[in-house]
Formats: sequence, structure tokens, C-alpha cells
Amino acid sequence: MDLIQRMIVKDTLNKDENCILTEVENYKELANSIIELIVNKEKRTRLGISGYNIVNSELNSKTMVKKTLKIYETIVHNYQLGKEKWENQ
Repeated sequence: MDLIQRMIVKDTLNKDENCILTEVENYKELANSIIELIVNKEKRTRLGISGYNIVNSELNSKTMVKKTLKIYETIVHNYQLGKEKWENQ
């Protein structure tokens, strides 16, 4: 996953709201989270429905393109401001 995708996903996913998140390479935490989903039907259903809705509304190609363009526009705008400031000194 590239930087842009990570930024978009970070703003979209929320632990225990629409996904499970664990520390990288923490297999015990991941195992415990999976066991919790197996045991807790309500949480499993809630996260499944919420995750599905997020993917359909926020992580589809149309929305991802819009968010990526906004990030690029911000980068270009900030670059132009910095360039103007530098040239005016």
C-alpha cells in the first residue's frame, strides 16, 4: 500500500467501530481479536456490516480518486506557496 492509500485508510478505519486493528507483527493480539469475533456474534455482525458499508461508501474507486486528487491539490498548493515565499525573499 502506498503512502496516499495509507493516509486515506487511516482516516477511514476506526478500531472496534468498523474493523479490528492490531499492532504490526503482534500475533497474540491478532489471535485474541479473532477469538473475540468468533465468540461475540454481536460484535462480529456489527463490524461486518460497518466494514461493508465503509468499503462501499468510502473505499470505492470513485471516492478514492477524489480523495487522492484532493491530497495532490494540497501538495501542489503548498508547494506553490512555499515557492512564492522563497522567491519573494
